[in-house]
Amino acid sequence: MKDTVERVTVNLSTNRSVTTIKEKVFTLSEWREEAKKRFGKNPDNWRFRCPKCKREWSVAEYAETKGRDNIESAFQECLYCDWKSYGLLGTMGDGLVVTFEDGSGGEVFNFAEQKKAEE
Repeated sequence: MKDTVERVTVNLSTNRSVTTIKEKVFTLSEWREEAKKRFGKNPDNWRFRCPKCKREWSVAEYAETKGRDNIESAFQECLYCDWKSYGLLGTMGDGLVVTFEDGSGGEVFNFAEQKKAEE
């Protein structure tokens, strides 16, 4: 007997939709809480993984390279291979979906697999 995995479809801000398993869909506040649980309260320590090149980086590393004014892109734009989660192929099923109060959502890179950082 097969286990059934609940799938959900989210309308993205980019005028397309994505269907994924329910466990990969977070509200913005749930996503922030998950990041804090994994990496601590300081967003500079939050880490992400690119679905294409599989490399990982922190928000602080992103800010050092791209500038502090661009840190809002740290979870959507790869620091190494220029992949973007909001591009045509999104996260290729290897990311998360964050939903917003207006009902729309956006694909973001998955969290890096790393132990919680010092707070």
